[in-house]
Amino acid sequence: MFVSVALLILIQSIAVVPVTVTSRSPQVEVHEFSDAELSCEFKTENEMNPRIEWKKIDKDVSFVYYDGHFVGPFHDRAEIKGATVRLRRVTQVDAGKYRCEVSAPLDSITLGETNVTLRVLVPPQTPLCDVPSSALTGSQVELRCRDQHSIPPAVYTWFKDNRALPIRQPNATYTVNEFTGILTFQTVSRADTGQYHCEAKNGVGPAKSCQGTHMHIDDLNVAAVIAGVVLLCLIMLFCVFGACYAHRHGYFSRHSGSRSVTARLTLAARTSTEPNTRESRQREKHQRLHTDTQIERVFEREREREFVLGDLFFFLHHVIVSVSNTVIFCVSANIRATVILQRKISNTLSRSCCDVKMTDGWQLL
Repeated sequence: MFVSVALLILIQSIAVVPVTVTSRSPQVEVHEFSDAELSCEFKTENEMNPRIEWKKIDKDVSFVYYDGHFVGPFHDRAEIKGATVRLRRVTQVDAGKYRCEVSAPLDSITLGETNVTLRVLVPPQTPLCDVPSSALTGSQVELRCRDQHSIPPAVYTWFKDNRALPIRQPNATYTVNEFTGILTFQTVSRADTGQYHCEAKNGVGPAKSCQGTHMHIDDLNVAAVIAGVVLLCLIMLFCVFGACYAHRHGYFSRHSGSRSVTARLTLAARTSTEPNTRESRQREKHQRLHTDTQIERVFEREREREFVLGDLFFFLHHVIVSVSNTVIFCVSANIRATVILQRKISNTLSRSCCDVKMTDGWQLL
């Protein structure tokens, strides 16, 4: 009696086993352009012909295998055996998560699924290297190396004159980040002159290197900087003398022309008050013509002065900008020296411009 009850319980437990889906390899890693096998195994309770579907789970869900056929980009480069799918010549586009779904309508639980993650490994490509051709002593210099296509991400090694630079070295004047590929010199010196190149590797394929670039370190040309400052000061003095000259010749006068015009208009007004005789009318007509001619000449001279003054300041402006850019370019590589120099020049010019006064009460701002 006890044996029959146990046998009945065992039969009932076997009868309610649902569909089960598993994978031998939930994580698959293959090299690019090789074949990838996505394993899917299932067991059913009663269903002899279950429906099998494969989907790629991305931002949007897309079918890989549906209704007995491969669809989309897999229709001519995939095959299925049982529920296991084999993809041929996979690329980085194929990487991602896949889901195997098995539907068994006759089972007590009709749906089972399992996930498989495909990772496509990409060997290093020739890295892009950014090495400055020259720099000034004492400045900070960064050398960059990057390979954006390798999977997993590459690690980087920098070489100087074909000798590897250690990542950790006591009293080193540089720092190397092997994960970002940045080689930094906090204060570069002439001893750092040499040919630099970078090597990228990730353990998937052979390491790749960029072409070597020579970096030359020069001392700051103090003589050139001093010469530029002196030249800039001379140009400023030239501007001052030019403004003084223009003022003495009436280019800054805004009232001389007006006074001349006013005087002539007053003369014309006085003439118009004389007795209205024939002789006085002729004399008034003649004086009006003469006054109009004088007024036209005054305005013509004013326009000429404005044009000359505008051309003068336009020329001085371009000269100052050109020389300033030249001086800044000469010292731009040395950041600290450039900042100090610019501050000294700005302070000196500010004091000079505030102290210099032009003749006849004019002040140069």
